[in-house]
Amino acid sequence: NWVEKKNIKHRLENRIYEENIRLENISMKVMNTMVHALGAKIYGEEEHLKQVAEYAREIALRKGLDHKMCMNAYNAGLLHEIGMAAIPDEEYDIFKTYVDKGYEIVGMLRTSSAESIAEAVHYHRENYDGSGYPSGLKKSEIPLLARIIMVADYTDRHLRRGESSQIVIYKLRTLSGYKFDPADARIMENILNESNQ
Repeated sequence: NWVEKKNIKHRLENRIYEENIRLENISMKVMNTMVHALGAKIYGEEEHLKQVAEYAREIALRKGLDHKMCMNAYNAGLLHEIGMAAIPDEEYDIFKTYVDKGYEIVGMLRTSSAESIAEAVHYHRENYDGSGYPSGLKKSEIPLLARIIMVADYTDRHLRRGESSQIVIYKLRTLSGYKFDPADARIMENILNESNQ
């Protein structure tokens, strides 16, 4: 009887695990579709989102975060501006609400990682000194992945504007402790320096 109960429990755990994997795979397909749709709305956005995702994963990896957090960083980078899809093209006045809308959209994904990713999407415009939006969070109040996305997003945007890596590194140093978590800014500097070698 005890052995049979243990076998049943093991089979149920395996089914739950397999179902979670299936849901994660479906969610990734949905995320990629949303990224592609946003890229169709805003020229160059799909490439930006993919690059921010790569930077975010690399920062998370160098911080020593586990595999799941590194994947969450990547997915948050992919989706950090997904709320822009819900902003009408001519409504720049409500631009800042895109982080709230992004949080709602990502929150609809019912996966084990959705909340962590949604938080990063929601708070990636918070500045380290508390001057950002939507909530004016500062330092460790800002979720870890949101701090990573902030520096990855900033870096890619400035590189896409044609600024050299050295100028971006200078700006990262200047804004470290104000806009960015100093540890994340240092890691991003190292990534940029290594890519120039």
